[in-house]
Amino acid sequence: MRKNLRAILDEFAAAAKAAAAGRTWYVIAARKVMPELREGSGDTTNPWTAIVLADFEGKCRPITFYQSVDRAKLDPELAKKLDE
Repeated sequence: MRKNLRAILDEFAAAAKAAAAGRTWYVIAARKVMPELREGSGDTTNPWTAIVLADFEGKCRPITFYQSVDRAKLDPELAKKLDE
């Protein structure tokens, strides 16, 4: 168990380092084109989902999954692009 905890803490540290260096991406995608995401209690009726990706030593890895994207909190220009 201690080994698993150390691995998780190392992954968090690597994610923070990638974010500080600008090597992370927040990707918004239509739910219908994304593979099944991890189980969660989020809104599954929203057509938009998101994922945060980070560059870990040259490998792109998922960090966080969002079951739904609240369009009211997005920049108006970005929300408009999602309608296209």
